[in-house]
Amino acid sequence: MQNKSICACSNDGWLVLKDSQTDDYHLYNPISTTSFQLPSLALEANIMECFLCSTPDDDSNCRVVFFETVEDTTTMWYCRLGDEEFLRKDIVGSLCYGAVFQAKLYCFVWPEKTLALINFETSNAVEFTPIMVGLPNIVLDAGIFHSVTYLIECSGELLLVVKMYYCFPSSCPDRVEGFRVLRFDFSKKTLVEQQDIGGWTIFLSYGRAMSCLAKEAGVKPNSIYFVERKDRNLHAFHIEDQSFTMSLPCPTISRSDSLLDWIMKLSVQEGN
Repeated sequence: MQNKSICACSNDGWLVLKDSQTDDYHLYNPISTTSFQLPSLALEANIMECFLCSTPDDDSNCRVVFFETVEDTTTMWYCRLGDEEFLRKDIVGSLCYGAVFQAKLYCFVWPEKTLALINFETSNAVEFTPIMVGLPNIVLDAGIFHSVTYLIECSGELLLVVKMYYCFPSSCPDRVEGFRVLRFDFSKKTLVEQQDIGGWTIFLSYGRAMSCLAKEAGVKPNSIYFVERKDRNLHAFHIEDQSFTMSLPCPTISRSDSLLDWIMKLSVQEGN
């Protein structure tokens, strides 16, 4: 893991790793130590998302997808295991965020406020299929100055989670004022406010999100755990009573340049 950065983590425990010195990428399983070489890719973007569509364990068509945003232009780079290079797809509009839901890749495109499904054809062509168009404004609270939005699969649903600030995070990183959790209703093509995610817990970092059953992780259910840039604290928002808690699990981490992230631990069945 030396000189490696984590670009993505699947719910099955696979990591997409980047070598900071060579721009090489690998799929890596930290439990079995299995590794797959991916093509090199030099990205110039300041904002980048990476997704792993299915895993090498269960799908020979496993794809790694990067979204690179430079100013107002978004470029999609994707490859399958064994490909010699990443393929490129330019996107009309600004892709704000994406998520893998039921082994399919969805994205949210701005300013059209459109949820789209990304279909990979057998010829390696890509097709964007609009699922919901012109969704309503998701930040309605008066005084909200800034928000960060996540798409996430949770409890068999596709959720939109909005983290709200009364100022920019760079000027007051600990001033998260609250969250909104909305569910995509595919039959009615709308968003539905959620006050309860049951026995599940959501984990948010800078630009990435994941979820799991609370009892499997030993954390409080119906909660959102999150970390902020340049902040060593672990924060939790409890959806039921809209309260916050905070802890400092590792005080030796640098405050000035910390960029914390979550990794989903791969469960190993007995006998494997």
